Amino acid sequence: MRNAGGEAGYNLLVEPYNVHLIRAGAVGAEALISKRKIETLDDLKGLKVRAPEGMVSNIFKLVGAAPVNLPTSEVYTGLEKGVIDAADYTVFSTNYQQGYHKYAPFAVYPGFHSMPMKDISVNKALWDALTPEQQKILEDSVDAFTEQLVTDLRKKDDEQVAVAKQKGDVTLTSLTEDELRKFRQSARDEWARWRERSPQAKEAVDSIQAYLQDKGML
Repeated sequence: MRNAGGEAGYNLLVEPYNVHLIRAGAVGAEALISKRKIETLDDLKGLKVRAPEGMVSNIFKLVGAAPVNLPTSEVYTGLEKGVIDAADYTVFSTNYQQGYHKYAPFAVYPGFHSMPMKDISVNKALWDALTPEQQKILEDSVDAFTEQLVTDLRKKDDEQVAVAKQKGDVTLTSLTEDELRKFRQSARDEWARWRERSPQAKEAVDSIQAYLQDKGML
């Protein structure tokens, strides 16, 4: 978003609606909590996973899971009642502190499946009325907020992982690089489908893939 034209592309989409993106940021990888141990993609087959509708659900479906769309407020009761077996829902520390491990005592950590993006935007007319100096103050403040948020969440994850290991009430697993590569390929297959939806989608997917390839991440 910052270094390869993502924020500019985002603003091309939203500014016609009188919105201006100040800055975007990610909050770190989530932890997939589950009722059964997940060590390979085969372990996801048939697993009822709470996931947001759209691209995320589609990718889980491609690797054999059975996505279920639930609001975040129903994740705990969904696990309790067996409506879902696993959940794509926020970072490890939040999951653990909210007691989800009572019904989902396994977690893939560090996470591999989701890194939510947040955006902080403003009315474009108000933005345009600001001086360049004022605009930079806002951009810098969002940068500082994002950095602090990521740091705080990482610290909380480290703390709660240590507590979980000490208590032994959560089994942590991780995927090998080969398994991650397979999952990444399924994601790319889904990106290819979304790429055909509009000229803007094509431009976004091409830009993201070029950036990831340049960074050696594909």
